[in-house]
Amino acid sequence: MGVTGVLVPVGDAEALAKGLESLLKNKDLATGMGSAGRERVRREFQQERIWGGLAREYSRLLSARGLPQPETESQRVSSTVTTEHSVVQS
Repeated sequence: MGVTGVLVPVGDAEALAKGLESLLKNKDLATGMGSAGRERVRREFQQERIWGGLAREYSRLLSARGLPQPETESQRVSSTVTTEHSVVQS
């Protein structure tokens, strides 16, 4: 038994049945594992973390092949010049 679920060997139907049976017989264990699983997902799979990891991996792959890397959002924002008024000189 793990913290967030039951781990059984691949193809071991008997171990799977025993694991499921233990969860069905012990509601507190099943509830605790469900809560721990939800907390793990909330902590480890935040959207920003997933997208950040994906962007870093793409950058690593591009760099390894000598290809240019795309600008990051912060680079685009800092390089954007905004003005409130346009001045036209004649």
